[in-house]
Amino acid sequence: MGATCELAMIRDRILGRRATKIFLGNQGAAQYLPQEKLVFSGNPINRSAVLETTGLDLARLGLQKKKPVLLILGGSQGSLAINNALLPVVPKLAGADIQLLWQAGEKSCHDITTKLKGLAGVHVFAYTHEIGRYYNSADFVLARAGALTLAELEVKKLPALLIPLPSAAGNHQYFNALEMKKKGLALLLNQSEVTPESLREHLLELAASAENMRRNFQPSPHLHAARMIAENIMRRI
Repeated sequence: MGATCELAMIRDRILGRRATKIFLGNQGAAQYLPQEKLVFSGNPINRSAVLETTGLDLARLGLQKKKPVLLILGGSQGSLAINNALLPVVPKLAGADIQLLWQAGEKSCHDITTKLKGLAGVHVFAYTHEIGRYYNSADFVLARAGALTLAELEVKKLPALLIPLPSAAGNHQYFNALEMKKKGLALLLNQSEVTPESLREHLLELAASAENMRRNFQPSPHLHAARMIAENIMRRI
């Protein structure tokens, strides 16, 4: 366990002694905090995204409704590490009938679109303010492991391959992804282990196991987290 993670635990213990209530988005940090103060609230999320009921017009984007769709999320700027490893794998995924909705980021979008020109079953975009429609059009997801993204994936019951951002403070994305893996909701691949071949293998495993993983999802607290936190605070004012 790295020094930054140890410092985060020390910080949480110190703040935990002073806090009256501690709201947790997941179970991972519970062991380091005063049990009598804990409230498992879930993480407040963008309700409009997870309550969206419409999907994308896949035909207009060059995709088919009957084939599975992988949604790639690299964060608001896209992920260069994911983009570089995924690009040579796309034809092999297409050969396995896996279609892509690929959020590549502003800097990489044009270059990737140019390189994949003429390849069916791939839609590359820089960013979207309609993520709910993308969730509704996806069967599984390749993503980083930020807490809010994972909360949205839980609500939408979308199995995922998670590649934690290694530079995230306290390596917290790794621990987020590890908890999702333990729940049977995601596969975990460290960025240090990412190659085109390892990414292809994990994505094919995700596609093969997605239906079974989907059965592991439980009712999620995240959808009502903001209200629970606010009501708890108001009772103490």
